[in-house]
Amino acid sequence: MSAKRFVHLNVHSEYAIIDSTIRIPQLVKAVSAMNMPAVALTDSTNLFAALKFYKAAKNQGIKPLFGADIVVRDEQLDIGNYELTLLCQNKTGYLNLSRIISHAQRNQDEHGLVFVDKSFLVSHHEGLLILADTMFSDFGQLIRNNKLEAALETMLFWRSLIHDRFYVAMAKIDRPGEQRCHDAALYMAANQNIAMVATGRCRFLKEPDYDAHEARICIHSGHTLADKNRPKKYTKKQYLQSPEEMQNLFSDYPELLENSYQIAMRCNMDFADSAYYLPDFPVPAGQTIESYFAELCRENLNQFLKTDVRDPDYSDEDYKDRLELEIKVILDMGFPGYFLIVSDFIRWSKDNRIPVGPGRGSGAGSLVAYTLKLTALDPLT
Repeated sequence: MSAKRFVHLNVHSEYAIIDSTIRIPQLVKAVSAMNMPAVALTDSTNLFAALKFYKAAKNQGIKPLFGADIVVRDEQLDIGNYELTLLCQNKTGYLNLSRIISHAQRNQDEHGLVFVDKSFLVSHHEGLLILADTMFSDFGQLIRNNKLEAALETMLFWRSLIHDRFYVAMAKIDRPGEQRCHDAALYMAANQNIAMVATGRCRFLKEPDYDAHEARICIHSGHTLADKNRPKKYTKKQYLQSPEEMQNLFSDYPELLENSYQIAMRCNMDFADSAYYLPDFPVPAGQTIESYFAELCRENLNQFLKTDVRDPDYSDEDYKDRLELEIKVILDMGFPGYFLIVSDFIRWSKDNRIPVGPGRGSGAGSLVAYTLKLTALDPLT
């Protein structure tokens, strides 16, 4: 089988925040240079890079695949948290992945680790493909703990839940104990007719980038490179390997390479709609978003005009005329919801002692932004 039939399905970028040095433009150029038709971005529990990745990949003639590595918590298993890779098969999958990530970001353990409850994932799996690593997934950790029967049961659970959208993922990256997990997973998957796929778990672009990657990890964890006792979670093999290199690694299992290509063909998600969609901002009964926005701005301005911090060189009418003009412009542009949403999270941040910036863009110089507490500088002064 041709080595060109391979696609990387587990790649982290700098948007993963803590464990990758890969930048989007360099990633898609490297994928294109290797003649790979697609690549999946699976940053840890976020989709921050999705739009930038989409545009860059399209410009290079590369098919962008959207996904994320997520941490799952299952109280019924005594192995702690485990990792699964979710790939969007379609728009439904993308929306469900967005819900899963939002759910995770609201769940943190005592160490600040965000996680997804297994029950939530089970109820939001439609449109998603699940790739379970032979070491870091639930069954992978059970294999490492010599609980082989439980590992098989877990593998069968996922297959029974999502059928042919479940894959066992094998990465040959020289992790301690890797081969034993591979052997057990291969045996179980083959006997149960569960598909497997080759992955690379890419965290840096080229092999020489390993040292820079380790430096980044140390900066995050508070260790030094010279610390012999520091945790080492990554290996030198976690770079973006070419199809030829992957073919050499998986020469005994060429179907695992082919499955990576087939998965890429199954995933079809586009940002074809250029329209903007804002969250629905709740307003009091009997009000519209437009009337509530205008009323709130006027009420806040009236409160401000009663204070001694206002500029005495301007009259009440000066302030009110300026506000009415801005309200009309914002309503005509259809942006009242945007201002209310931003005002809401800025206010929450300040109430929770989270620093916020002074504001940027043309809107930051408006009286509306000032009355809604988005900025702290009277634009008339």
